[in-house]
Amino acid sequence: LKTLSLAGNLFSGSIPSGFGGLYELESLNLSNNNLSGTVPEELMQLSNLTTLNLSNNRFSGEVPANIGDLKGLQVLNMSGCGYSGSLPSSIGNLMRLTALDLSKQYLSGELPLELF
Repeated sequence: LKTLSLAGNLFSGSIPSGFGGLYELESLNLSNNNLSGTVPEELMQLSNLTTLNLSNNRFSGEVPANIGDLKGLQVLNMSGCGYSGSLPSSIGNLMRLTALDLSKQYLSGELPLELF
């Protein structure tokens, strides 16, 4: 499986850790659902992922500190997820990123220098 879109449904609860077993996945779209909790560690092990869209869900806490482990990401959309706190410096590890949307959050603090 290379592309998985489950956008615009009424899924709730946490993202199942089983998504981390989809090693060939290149594009994951879970936007516009009712997902909550935190993003599972296993998701950050998807080394082939180039597009990740988690926008418009109800996650809690901060942007995952290990988001930078997804080094192949080109598009990251986490807008409208309700994240708070500061951005992790690991976001600077996303060297292939061409599009980043973190709008409509409760982010604070300084922008990490690693982002630029």
